[in-house]
Amino acid sequence: MSKQLIKKTYYCPIELTIDLVGGKWKPLIMVFLREKPRRFGELKRLIPAVTEKMLTQQLRDLEQDHLVERKVYSETPLRVEYSLSENGRGLGPILDAMNEYGSRHASQYSVEMQSLDFKRPVTSQASTTPSEAQPTSAQEMPIESEAPLN
Repeated sequence: MSKQLIKKTYYCPIELTIDLVGGKWKPLIMVFLREKPRRFGELKRLIPAVTEKMLTQQLRDLEQDHLVERKVYSETPLRVEYSLSENGRGLGPILDAMNEYGSRHASQYSVEMQSLDFKRPVTSQASTTPSEAQPTSAQEMPIESEAPLN
């Protein structure tokens, strides 16, 4: 878990969720990882306003919190890919709700929306086996903050 979560007492599951995915960049990173595994440079191109230092830190936090998996390939040059973990994929409905809310209310806040290359992953509920089933609500997701540190 991130250092901020190690010895914290949570009084509401929403508080934990905000600690895990809150911030300016984590939700965007997770949205782009929903589509497919991506390399660092690809994420940087998709989110041009994020600095390399901040993207690195956010990816590390997401990995420590078991929302993103980092896979290192033994190749020359070294290749690293990031993908959503099972816990990270379980946040899909939350990301969808945030996207829908922002789309519906952008005009109320007089903000300009620049279109990003955002696509929802194509999934079929009928082809999902019970062992592959994703949590459908925050209530089904684990909220323990005692996970071991990597």
